[in-house]
Amino acid sequence: MGKAKILLRPNIIKNEAPSGVLEYILSVGADNEKDLGFLCNKLSPLLDRENLSIHPLREKVAEYFNSLPPDPGCLARSSEYEKVLNEIIGEVNLKELEANGFVVLDSKMMTTPLVARNLSELLVEKTGQSKSTRSDTVTFLTEQNAIDCGLVDQFRILMSIASYLNENLDFEESEFEPLSPGTVSRPLTNPLEIQAAEYEEGEYYTEHR
Repeated sequence: MGKAKILLRPNIIKNEAPSGVLEYILSVGADNEKDLGFLCNKLSPLLDRENLSIHPLREKVAEYFNSLPPDPGCLARSSEYEKVLNEIIGEVNLKELEANGFVVLDSKMMTTPLVARNLSELLVEKTGQSKSTRSDTVTFLTEQNAIDCGLVDQFRILMSIASYLNENLDFEESEFEPLSPGTVSRPLTNPLEIQAAEYEEGEYYTEHR
């Protein structure tokens, strides 16, 4: 990283009162856009927790992540959930996936009000966004987060899909080599986290624009 600086300085705003109102101005600077985005990404969670306005930082954080190369993920290992995945995916969905490039899966796995409450509390802990801010709950979970929320089975099943497809899907030949840790025989890898989303009754995901 090149030269970067974070400056917090007082700013006196004159008004009709005998004494001025003391405010602080936060300035973030760097030699290039990538370093600036990196700094803004580190600052955003700290400021967000204090309910400070971080809209300008969010734009720089988005630009920073959009400039990064894709993460190749981690090795998709075989798991004990193959029987469950056979029921969820099965031959029909595999054929639809091969034909269309995607398939919508419904595991019919249910959660409980306690899981929903745990998920909402985790979202508040991570972002400060409670139900008063947004009616849905959308957050990324590590395996430990999933264990704490009561979603460990859902987490491990989702993390088993890549391995299941590596073993059961017929991949088209390609002139390109998969990025490590993917291989020609097992090209699909896993992310480190999954996304969990919960919506109020009658609400649905809306595409971001």
